[in-house]
Amino acid sequence: MDSTNYLPLRLVLKQFIMSIAIKNIPVLNEDAAISFDSNAKAAIAKKSSIKFTKQLAVAAKILEKAKI
Repeated sequence: MDSTNYLPLRLVLKQFIMSIAIKNIPVLNEDAAISFDSNAKAAIAKKSSIKFTKQLAVAAKILEKAKI
């Protein structure tokens, strides 16, 4: 059998592995992207801080009662 017509196995495997399709990255299209962007901007504008003054007062009373 003449071996000049055959590729080495490692080259055949390399070509096979390199030909596997790469998964597509999902991308938002026009309307969905605009909607997402406007919702994100609205959420950023609406953000606020949380005040824990009542919880701190309750915790202080508990710790005072426990004498810690």
